Amino acid sequence: MQLLKEAGYANGLTITLLATIVVYTKDKEVAEMIQAMLGKVGIKVNLELMERSKFSEMRNAGRNKELFLLSYGNSLFDADNALDFYRSEKAKTELDYRSKEVDDC
Repeated sequence: MQLLKEAGYANGLTITLLATIVVYTKDKEVAEMIQAMLGKVGIKVNLELMERSKFSEMRNAGRNKELFLLSYGNSLFDADNALDFYRSEKAKTELDYRSKEVDDC
């Protein structure tokens, strides 16, 4: 709670977590676990569970909320293939994530 207070959220924080149902093993349960864990530190999580097609529509339209649960991998078990997704050039249309440290790897 102290870190939330220092960040300007003395009364806690409310965010939304989007997740699929029946796509990944225990995806609903994992989302509920994240919701519970964040709740313990003062972050209220509104959980939105949706079918894969609705989740894909939301992602493709760029209507992400604060958090979404997604899995990355590939049939080659090549970490670079999955981790390359976080480099700024690829992430700009998907995650709006930027990190010079990641780009330099």
